[in-house]
Amino acid sequence: MVYWQTVVNELREKLEDAYPMSSGATAAEIGTMNERPIQITSRGFKVSISMPEYYEFLDEGVKGKKSTYSKSSGSPFAYTDKMPPIDAIRKFMLNRGISKVQEILDKEQLPRKKRKLSKKSASAKRKSIKSNTRAGRKEDNEAVLNSIAFAIAKSIFNKGLEATNFYSDVINDTELIKFEARLLTEFSEFITEIVRVENK
Repeated sequence: MVYWQTVVNELREKLEDAYPMSSGATAAEIGTMNERPIQITSRGFKVSISMPEYYEFLDEGVKGKKSTYSKSSGSPFAYTDKMPPIDAIRKFMLNRGISKVQEILDKEQLPRKKRKLSKKSASAKRKSIKSNTRAGRKEDNEAVLNSIAFAIAKSIFNKGLEATNFYSDVINDTELIKFEARLLTEFSEFITEIVRVENK
């Protein structure tokens, strides 16, 4: 469990370093879904670390349609004909704290005086008033956020996502071999102690 927590902490730190402007929500999710992080099997120990399903894209990057990041040139992932889904971008925006449009709209004051208007002016005024009501402001907020999300999705589609290597720098063959050697050393000492006790 000490090893498991060490790896989780390293993964979180690497991801936070890669995205310093984010809220850290994605990094905080690493390891949270593991009810049984360590299991003993017939072949040894099974160590499980849960992560958001899109971690591979963050780790290896994604090639863009028009250009690519140099760090992502070897990535197996690439945008070809579909942009990232808007709902996924909205989650990304929330993680980055891009959800403040509503606060700006809330500062607008509702019109206080009523006056007679022509039909054309009244229609225009109704549209204006609608945007100043709570429901209207919510619609405006959603429209602006969706516009921002679309712009971000288009940019990612064209430019791609830069690889962070947050996962592959922490969990790789070299690190696993080190851990195996550590386990062999510790368990050999443990077994030796048991033999000593039995011999007594």
